[in-house]
Amino acid sequence: MYSRNVEADDGTLRTVLDFGVSGNLWHGVLVMYDRQSGSFWTQLDGRSIEGDYAGTRLEHVASTFTTWERWKAAHPDTEVLFKPEDERGQGESNYASYFADPDRLFLDRLGEGLGGSVGPKTTVHGVVIGETAWAVTEELVAADGAVTFGAAGELVTLHYDPDTERVRGVARSRGGDDQGRSVRVDRAFWYAWSRSHPGSRIMTR
Repeated sequence: MYSRNVEADDGTLRTVLDFGVSGNLWHGVLVMYDRQSGSFWTQLDGRSIEGDYAGTRLEHVASTFTTWERWKAAHPDTEVLFKPEDERGQGESNYASYFADPDRLFLDRLGEGLGGSVGPKTTVHGVVIGETAWAVTEELVAADGAVTFGAAGELVTLHYDPDTERVRGVARSRGGDDQGRSVRVDRAFWYAWSRSHPGSRIMTR
């Protein structure tokens, strides 16, 4: 998730953007547009890739990717927003068959030339530490509960919460006893993460 607030260079609020789906893909990832300037933004890292805001990044807001059943059990008082009845789709999502088929890609070339030893639609949790990107397969972090690796002079741990299926990241200095700092973790298909972060390393079971 991202904040819609875009700040000026001096830190003051410039404007609040309204977003829509452009219908375009960038490295196989959904591209948003803002209605104020028409700039394009990639969903994966919240960066504007074209238009007046090109190069600007939206502030990342931590979120949990989980099922409604798990979320409701953990947060029983949650209020849910529904679209008006006449705007709701019928039956399954239009993307249900796409997500269910591990071999189906929007474009065949998305699966070409990927690094690593996993399929292009393997779900990974990615982090960027310094100038290096890392990805850990969801299968690995879910099975082990926590995965730790060294990156840019730090020890990074991804923690898996089985109740919500959320993965959070913490980075600590090597040999230190500090509490660490939170690290942004993005959930994506391997093809999308790899193409958006060329040279990304990947950890698998």
